[in-house]
Amino acid sequence: HLCADTYQNDHVVASYARDLRSELEVEQSNKKFRKRLLALLDATPLCLNLWNKKFENVMCNEEALKLFELEDEREYLAHFYALSPERQPDGQFSEAKAEAKITEAMQRGRTRFRWLHCKQDGTPILPR
Repeated sequence: HLCADTYQNDHVVASYARDLRSELEVEQSNKKFRKRLLALLDATPLCLNLWNKKFENVMCNEEALKLFELEDEREYLAHFYALSPERQPDGQFSEAKAEAKITEAMQRGRTRFRWLHCKQDGTPILPR
């Protein structure tokens, strides 16, 4: 970076640099971890999602994309709640139920429940 200033009635330019090697190493390590994790997720023949504590779906496997007939993980993650009806069959709002179940799983270590998904056009995805 360069920064111009006045010093003792003259114009000077100060320059500085920052060593980014450690940040780049962390970024590369994170990419390698994500690649390995995705390989594990894709080896599972079930639709899988990874959630963070902010109730954001941050990763899915290939089976999730197949189930919803989507090509791109970003599209799936951005529109996850649109792939569920407004309410689940038990009457709960899908988004509220998802947050409650994610919270429960994070607190207890796991949880089980039924969930109804739908295709992009709203058609329910029924069990086979």
